[in-house]
Amino acid sequence: MAEKSHDRVWNSPGVKVVITLLIVAAIIWKLGWRQILETVAHARPLYLLAALVLFIASGVLGVWQWRIILHNRRIPLSFGRAFMLYFIGLFFNTLSLGIVAGDAVKIAYIKYGDGKGKAGFAATFLDRFAGLWTMLAFAVIGCFFLIKE
Repeated sequence: MAEKSHDRVWNSPGVKVVITLLIVAAIIWKLGWRQILETVAHARPLYLLAALVLFIASGVLGVWQWRIILHNRRIPLSFGRAFMLYFIGLFFNTLSLGIVAGDAVKIAYIKYGDGKGKAGFAATFLDRFAGLWTMLAFAVIGCFFLIKE
């Protein structure tokens, strides 16, 4: 099937890099370099490193979980593509006011790339639902520690 010219434009790496740079520039413009640099300067390097390691580990585990769920819905994605989509979704979830914009982007990529939008939606919903139950479990465990004190 021939790819449409507008699809080639939007899927080109150059366009993606330009859009990402525009979004990063908007964030820097809104916060200002001074505030960003002051925040980083006052942070403890060990805490920054620990946060980075935990963020990456959480992301890799999240990709792994989402990929397993997608595979069970008959959407076989390579780890690299699942990693890319997961972090694109995470990026948009961080930037948008709601927490579903990134999920919509991931589902759209699956729909237009694999033609399985409904299965992608179901897998993404199940992934979010599993995350909710995990957070609830941590909250209950945390309550026991608080009550014990």
